[in-house]
Order: sequence, then C-alpha cells, then structure tokens
Amino acid sequence: ADWPGALALLGAQDLLRLPYVRWWLAAHPVAAGQRPRDLRLTGSDPLLVGLYDEAPAGLLVGVRTSLDEVLTDDAAGLLDRLADPARVLTRPQVRAVHARLALADPDIDPPELVRAFLDGRLQVVPAEDAIVVDRPDLLARAAPYAVLPVPLHLAVALAELLDLALASEVLADADLDSAVRQHAALEVNDAGGERVEVSWAIVGDTDHVVGAAGRARAQAWRAGDWGSRHARELALRGLADDAESDLDSV
Repeated sequence: ADWPGALALLGAQDLLRLPYVRWWLAAHPVAAGQRPRDLRLTGSDPLLVGLYDEAPAGLLVGVRTSLDEVLTDDAAGLLDRLADPARVLTRPQVRAVHARLALADPDIDPPELVRAFLDGRLQVVPAEDAIVVDRPDLLARAAPYAVLPVPLHLAVALAELLDLALASEVLADADLDSAVRQHAALEVNDAGGERVEVSWAIVGDTDHVVGAAGRARAQAWRAGDWGSRHARELALRGLADDAESDLDSV
C-alpha cells in the first residue's frame, strides 16, 4: 500500500484531524511497516528515548510524544518495552519511568520480567527475582535479589503495582549479637542467607552504625530527610554511591 500517498491525500482533504481517522492510523502499520503508536516524535519526551524508535521525518499522526500519553493508553506495552533486553536504557531513565508508573497507578497485569539492578548493572530479570527497597538500611542486604530503582516514597506503590516483594518483607531485622550502637564492623545476613558487611542496620528502635557512612544514613533516616545523607556524610567524611541515589525523590 502507498501509505505516504494515502496520508498525503488524507491531509489534503483535512481528514487527519478526525479522531477516528487518527486512532485507526495510529494502530496500523502505515509507517514503513510500523504502527505510529510504536514510534516517537523526534525531540519528544526524553524518557521515551530507547523505549520507542524515532518516527520517520514528517510522520506526526499517532506517534508518541510523552510518557504521560503512554501511561494513559498503553502502560502494559510500556512494561513490555522496559523488559526488552534489546532496548538500551539509562539508570536515571528507568528510575524516572518507575516513579511515573507508581504515581499513575495504571490498571495492568503484573509483568513476568522487570528491569532492575543486579551485580552493579541494569538487567532484565524474572519478577520473582527482584525486590523494591522500602527501607534504606536494607539496600546493602538485597543480594541475591535484583533491585528496581525507584524513590523510597514510591516503593510501596510500585511494589503493589508490579506485584513485587518489598525488601522489608524479604529481610528480617538484622541478626546482631550486640546492642551497642557504634561498631567497628557490622555483618548481617543478606536475603540469600550470606553474611554481608554493612555500615548501618536497624534492630527494633536501635540504629547500629559503622563510621561516618553509617551515622549519616541513620541520622538522615531518623530525621525523615533521607536526601540529606549526602551533606551529613560529606560533613563527616565523604559521599554516597549511585545505588542509594535511586531511593531519593524525583
């Protein structure tokens, strides 16, 4: 079919403005064998880059322009794209998309695959092998689970939406032998039962900490200002890593 010619004819007759015509064209392979709804407009929402291929020049009808639009009419398709290992996505992008998903709370079936951090890099993993961190002291103990990057205040909403386990559901309180708040070293069990060294763990109402890193995180969490931990630790010794930054507000 001569779709470029057909689109030009529809445009000349001022039919492209009709909602039904636009809906029909968006859902059919009129763009070099692809559906416009599977493509994005050049210069559109940066969060769509990598998730949707760029539309041919001049194609405007039915193509994606914003993540909000996708969340409104095809959130399930968005989850499929997030879980497509062939698509190259960035850490901030995945974190932002997860945050927007949690806020939108669309009516979707839980995915079988998710994109999460495992062994220091973004990977596509089975949903049952991933968790959402809802308490910052549990981040260091998440292994062997993969961790979905999302701000802490949206952790519960995202876990419920995607039917994923929360870190606090998987991990019990740290099994410490001492009630001393300050420690020279601190080891607890991770989700797989392996011993892991951490700088902070909560047991009941007590924060067990090691050095400046542990103190800064415990203080920030107890103050209800998790984002302040960088400044607190900087004042004491140094900075935090990227994985913890995924838990900050967007």
